[in-house]
Amino acid sequence: MLIDCVEIEVVSGSGGDGIVSWQRSKYQEKGGPSGGDGGKGGDILFKATENISTLFDYKYKKFFQAENGQKGGKSNRSGASGQDLVLLVPVGTKISLIREQEVQEVYDLRQVGEQICLLRGGKGGKG
Repeated sequence: MLIDCVEIEVVSGSGGDGIVSWQRSKYQEKGGPSGGDGGKGGDILFKATENISTLFDYKYKKFFQAENGQKGGKSNRSGASGQDLVLLVPVGTKISLIREQEVQEVYDLRQVGEQICLLRGGKGGKG
């Protein structure tokens, strides 16, 4: 079955929360801040490949979301970044970004291996 037009919803990952904590130790009179930063959220990428000839994989699954970043930890430990989500599409695919019922940008993937970052993940919070 040849599917050449689909509409899907994609959401990039949100950044992890930073943590507020204070260092406390027996022999240090004044501790300091020791909270870690949150991790970065995952990006949404579209990549053109020659192994696929139709958009059938996106006919029934309509919602895709990248991983969220992890929250920061104590002792200045940063949270893990969310993994990027790579959606494989056939060569020659045109991608339209629609926000609030208006077409904002149109991308055209014409070559094998060409990829675009459609949505960037959120930044992690400060610790």
